[in-house]
Amino acid sequence: MAISPYPVDPYLTGLAIAYRNPEYIADEIAPYRTVGKKEFQWDNYAIGDMFTQQDTKVGRLSKPNQVTFSATRETDSTSDYALDSPIPIEDIENADANYNPQAHAAEGVMELVKLDREIRLASTVQRVETYLPTQRATLSGTDQWSDYTNSDPKSVMLAAFDACLLRPNTLIMGRAAWTIIRQHPKIVQAIRPTDSGEGAVTREELADLLEVDRILVGVGWKNAAKLGQAFSKTRIWGKHVTAAYINPQAQLAGTVTVPTFMLTARFGTPVSGAMEDKDVGMRGGVRVRSGESVKEVLVSQQGSYYWNNAVA
Repeated sequence: MAISPYPVDPYLTGLAIAYRNPEYIADEIAPYRTVGKKEFQWDNYAIGDMFTQQDTKVGRLSKPNQVTFSATRETDSTSDYALDSPIPIEDIENADANYNPQAHAAEGVMELVKLDREIRLASTVQRVETYLPTQRATLSGTDQWSDYTNSDPKSVMLAAFDACLLRPNTLIMGRAAWTIIRQHPKIVQAIRPTDSGEGAVTREELADLLEVDRILVGVGWKNAAKLGQAFSKTRIWGKHVTAAYINPQAQLAGTVTVPTFMLTARFGTPVSGAMEDKDVGMRGGVRVRSGESVKEVLVSQQGSYYWNNAVA
């Protein structure tokens, strides 16, 4: 006997897990960490513990000095994000042999769940309040990096990196910002000197110049129009730039490691399944549901810097 009125289908779940838009970067910024319950705890360690010099000298018969490590145990909980797609039974019965309406619905629904996650995370990353007051700046006029004559993004970024307690190892930006920055004459000249200063650099070249591990460029689109109105595309990631320290080994709790910018707590795994729905159409049908239970957590601000409106 099923313990839930909503049976999980392993085949559809596999499709839901496998289907991932390669243009999304949310999973790279806030990697998943599995939690055992919807309500979870994570450790927020004191900043100074690992940066305060201690007297480590020990006398021949004396005890070593003692230290303690403090952390605030934060409590949070995951939220469920899911969508349904009703399918009339006649669509299933009349489908071509090479077309599975339920599989198609599972893929489409999970794609929309992932789209919502990307937009949700981008909103946090591109919010000024996410960052420490001393580690954020709003650019305007000749300060913006689209001003090729007066601005110097390389020098600005390098100085900001050095001001962070944890030096950022990742740059995050939208396509509009990347297209402008990669063609900035001062950056091109620093990597491949030319007489004109014209050209464009790759992500790998700029990462090497700035001594960061990688550059993540958000290129995804969303529909800015309200439901029922004509499609109006807009970028999920705006004209802003974030520098962040992302530690692939970081955990929410239980281990003392170097912190990271963000993590995503996930209860269980993404699931997808179908249940009978007698109210779909004249003959009834099935309802396909895909979703996940997650919570994006801002773990540490110490290794991040944000340039709002980096380009015009």
